[in-house]
Amino acid sequence: MPDYEAISAARRRFLIVGGAGQGMTFYDPLNDRIVTVHVVAQWINERTKSPVTWKRIADGQWHALMPTAAYRPNQPVVFRDDEGFNFRNIWVKPEVEPAVDAKAEPFVDFLIFAVGEEKANYLIDWFAWQYQRPLDKPHTALYIFGAQGSGKNTIHTTMELVFGPSAVQMCADPDKLKSMSAVDLWSRTLLFTDECEVSINSSLYHQIKSMTGKDYTDADRKHQHFGRYHVPANLIMLSNHPPAFLEKDDRRFYVVEMKPRENFEQYFDGYYRWLREEGGASEVAGLLAQRDISHMTLAGRPPMTPEKERALDLATHQDILDVQHRIQELDQVVFLPEDFTKGSDALVKPARLQHILDDVGLEAVDLNKISGSSRSQAKGFTEAQSKRILILKGAEVFQDPGDHNAWKVKFGSGMWTLDDARRHATLSGAKREF
Repeated sequence: MPDYEAISAARRRFLIVGGAGQGMTFYDPLNDRIVTVHVVAQWINERTKSPVTWKRIADGQWHALMPTAAYRPNQPVVFRDDEGFNFRNIWVKPEVEPAVDAKAEPFVDFLIFAVGEEKANYLIDWFAWQYQRPLDKPHTALYIFGAQGSGKNTIHTTMELVFGPSAVQMCADPDKLKSMSAVDLWSRTLLFTDECEVSINSSLYHQIKSMTGKDYTDADRKHQHFGRYHVPANLIMLSNHPPAFLEKDDRRFYVVEMKPRENFEQYFDGYYRWLREEGGASEVAGLLAQRDISHMTLAGRPPMTPEKERALDLATHQDILDVQHRIQELDQVVFLPEDFTKGSDALVKPARLQHILDDVGLEAVDLNKISGSSRSQAKGFTEAQSKRILILKGAEVFQDPGDHNAWKVKFGSGMWTLDDARRHATLSGAKREF
């Protein structure tokens, strides 16, 4: 072909990465390689009778490749974003092609036996959403637990085959979810964790809570400047135990327990043979690709399950009991948050305490709001403490105009200054006449 046609063909294939002159480098998406300007010149000269030198290539206009790769399912090896920039795609098309009119009966039967038909249908719908709309991240995550032999890891293996290895991450070390490079784990379609121990109101819990339903996050990724990162992954937590970290009104997790099988080794030998050797993965892909998910929404709240109800009781009950016990132990009418959140025997974190005040029988009082002033302060309290006093439910805080506007609290038949109510007044003392 004429040399200008060969150069145009090269421009369609190669993208410049960097450098100048003889130091120019290009990306070859067909082979996923970085090549020199001389390799590009050789490629052109093999297709034209008129030799082309590297100088002519260096003087030409080439499409540039952005230095960072991106994850875009169902897009080419190099794709162009809405602003016209070219990115290398870290998503790789899975080897498994979806089967037409697939029933995937062994997969469906496996789930129905393990969790029941209703829960199995939700799990299939959830995975179908990820398969059909991988960049439309729902605001839900899965927590799947069960004894050995129930098949938790079989779900991971099945989805890795169906979605392809580039779309699925497995995090076996929970500390990595808190690392500076955690955004890399959230950069695909599915993120599995195995035996990830999370405590209520822990930093790891807040990290998971923040990432679920979020498409982008700002982070200081290791060895890089603080920046904005795409985090499309949907979380699936696998465990032998029920979750002990859910908040009372959790809207994110679908919790389900898997029932173990007898003779599970023999059963799963047959299941994996079907999955890997008899076209099972293709059938599962077809099932997910053809599944009707029109009834699902991005912000839809996951259905409640008995397992989640028990987990919510387990997660919230103990710390409420601990705070209630401390209230009885202190035998006071007025408290400060640090009575429950400070020191080596702290019962809850400050943010958690605010969520359970109603459950433990406390109310928060801001003296500024009662007085209408911006700097109200009670004797024995700092100005900051006066904005976050805690009182027993049923108690009343007021300013006494007959006592130099002193701040007082009334509870039952007892009345004290706030300072006395914190240091000397007792809950039992409220029963006495003053």
